[in-house]
Amino acid sequence: MTRRWRWCVLGLAVAACGPEDMGAGVPHAGARLYETTEQGLTVCPGGSLQDGVDVSSYQGTIDWKAAAASGIKWAYAKATEGTGYPDPTFPGNWSGMAAAGVVRGAYHFFHPGMNGTQQADYFLAYVGPLGSSLPPMLDWEVTDNVSGSTASANAQAFIDEVRAKTGRPTMIYTSPGLWSGFGASNFGANPLWVADWTYATSSCPIMPSGWSNWVFWQWSDGKYGTGSVPGIPATVDRDVFNGTLAQLQAYGNASGSLPSAQQSGNDAMTIVNWPDQHFDLFAMSPSGAEQHVWTTGTGDSFGPPATIDTGAACGSAAAFWGAPWTYAELWSPLSDGSTGHAWYTSGVGWNKYQSLGGSNLTHFATLVWLDGRSEVFALGGDGAIWHDFWDLSKSAWSGWQSLGGSFATGPGTVTWSNGTGELFAVDAAGKLWHSWSGSGASFPNGWYAWTQMGSGMASRPSPVRWADGHAEVFVRGQDGQLYHSDFSLQSGWPALSAIGGGGQIVGEPSAIMNGSGKGAAPGPEVFARDPQGRVVHLWWTGSGYSNLAPLGSQVAASDPLGWIRGDGTAEVFAIDPSGNLVHTHHDPTNGWSAWASIASGFDPCTPELPPPPDDAGTPADAGTVTDAGTGHDAGVGRDAGAGFDAGGSDGGGALTLGGGGGQTTDADAGSEPLPIQSKSCCATGTGPDGLALVLCALAALARRRRTA
Repeated sequence: MTRRWRWCVLGLAVAACGPEDMGAGVPHAGARLYETTEQGLTVCPGGSLQDGVDVSSYQGTIDWKAAAASGIKWAYAKATEGTGYPDPTFPGNWSGMAAAGVVRGAYHFFHPGMNGTQQADYFLAYVGPLGSSLPPMLDWEVTDNVSGSTASANAQAFIDEVRAKTGRPTMIYTSPGLWSGFGASNFGANPLWVADWTYATSSCPIMPSGWSNWVFWQWSDGKYGTGSVPGIPATVDRDVFNGTLAQLQAYGNASGSLPSAQQSGNDAMTIVNWPDQHFDLFAMSPSGAEQHVWTTGTGDSFGPPATIDTGAACGSAAAFWGAPWTYAELWSPLSDGSTGHAWYTSGVGWNKYQSLGGSNLTHFATLVWLDGRSEVFALGGDGAIWHDFWDLSKSAWSGWQSLGGSFATGPGTVTWSNGTGELFAVDAAGKLWHSWSGSGASFPNGWYAWTQMGSGMASRPSPVRWADGHAEVFVRGQDGQLYHSDFSLQSGWPALSAIGGGGQIVGEPSAIMNGSGKGAAPGPEVFARDPQGRVVHLWWTGSGYSNLAPLGSQVAASDPLGWIRGDGTAEVFAIDPSGNLVHTHHDPTNGWSAWASIASGFDPCTPELPPPPDDAGTPADAGTVTDAGTGHDAGVGRDAGAGFDAGGSDGGGALTLGGGGGQTTDADAGSEPLPIQSKSCCATGTGPDGLALVLCALAALARRRRTA
């Protein structure tokens, strides 16, 4: 049974609660109405809600098919408590939910006075592989008479252990009453399941402090006579998921629980996967029309190209927001020097570009964080890397802020499975630099200072994430060879070294991460163009890298873009010299397919490449830039301003880059961009004004990473 909530009753006030009432142009499906009551922040549901329950041995033996037939779409079952109680009904509930088609999740009854790591290990050992399930839930409803700081430390240890062993975030279930008097803090980055039994008087739950949104709401414990569900012998808690059925199913898809393991595009193309495994590819026409082609499902059946909007320039980037949002968004340079963004609304389609401000930003890239939010990065005309992100505490974009540096390339981006984000860029002298986000939460605690990794480089870096969670980065050297550095816990980022058997490439490489069972050894595969324009590739063989080899006889005018489809298949796209969008995919049985054309009329967005210097030689040895066992050297950081807040709410102790005064713009500016007058794929002009960088010392950042 799906309910629709149109009105939120808060005391004597009645306010519309749907997304349409948040202002035209706000991109988020499920936008919320925020009200502050005497009890605290009240957040209304946004649109469709999906009915669910949470159960334990108290409910006895459950007929899950009967529960599903009555409208129960999802359920959480208690698995463990503390370090010594396994719920005896969990195995039957776990298998029964799956057999009945109920989206399932497992929860642990948390004891704040007990070791959090031991509780997490006990929980994971009893549950076994999580598979396609909702995020693990920490049921926090007792204090154990310990301090808030002790409870917080044990809860964070539980969350960190679950993240390290599964790559999954942890849902926190709690009530505003317990939370307000307890003193726990800094958990706002974790998805929230709020217990607030005020349904009889209000259809908008009260938030525990530190959160500004919720994913699940336990609205009744049976107190109001609504705790009876067919197939469940005893009374039961009633709950709702805040979103559509498709969003719920995506939230319960383990394969979608981590962001993409690679960059989503280059200057010519950008791609996103949807939860149903179809994907969208975006590319531009020579006249500046942003177009997209998409598959109608899994496989390679493409629809005809369609125009999203005009007035775009090369260097767009897309991202697919994670649960609970689950929708696609696209950013692009516009002809007036600002940034445009467009997003997909279910039942409506793609809107026209809306202005996101900025000034002369190019070479865009994106990250999706573990809490589902997107962040966009770009190269400024001042050479700095700039960023903008959706700030939950404001329900608005943060405004463009400088991350500093002086670069010649756009940023390469990757999200580690532990929640850390990392950026890579190359300066005009050929030095490779990187910056990384803070740890300890699923949304970053700010960005650390740029640290040099090597020299003699000549392209935007292309990083990927291995299955064990660590990252590797690939970049073209000034000598035309492909270089890489692969992080290890023992040695950090080692010196850049050449791979590919001495073969030469031009332009920007594109790296993907092959999974197991798809006809290739699990590991990276890199695509590029050789000096003749042919698409070439190399791959991880299981023990080392192959030499560069042609991928058929395809000649490309654009840099090729590798991608992993939602079904795990590797695919490569390029724009040929005639403007045709061409592709090939890797068949597990028959190898790479023949190159084929999808559509025509696209811009390769590739500036003329300067010849490599005659004396480029071998890039200088970067040495090891990270201390073994402790993560990156902190170096010098930058002080707070309008940057990230810790956990996206109260900003307590956040480490940020970029001082105050950035250009904050309304997400609903709404004016259509001017028609493009001339197209440029290079960074020109000056960056946004008014930001000052204030240097401060930062402590060393510890990061849990494992070797390949």
